[in-house]
Amino acid sequence: MDALQIVKAAVNGFIGVEQTGLATLKRSIDVIYEVVLDVLTIAVKHIRDSNA
Repeated sequence: MDALQIVKAAVNGFIGVEQTGLATLKRSIDVIYEVVLDVLTIAVKHIRDSNA
């Protein structure tokens, strides 16, 4: 359940920042989204391994 909440918050936050025009980094939004997904993958694996 923790992992689901983290993923949901990150995706909603990312979409909100993009839609409001606050994504002002010079990098491609696709590259940034890919980094977000990589970080979430690491976090979810950590949660899974911690609960094992």
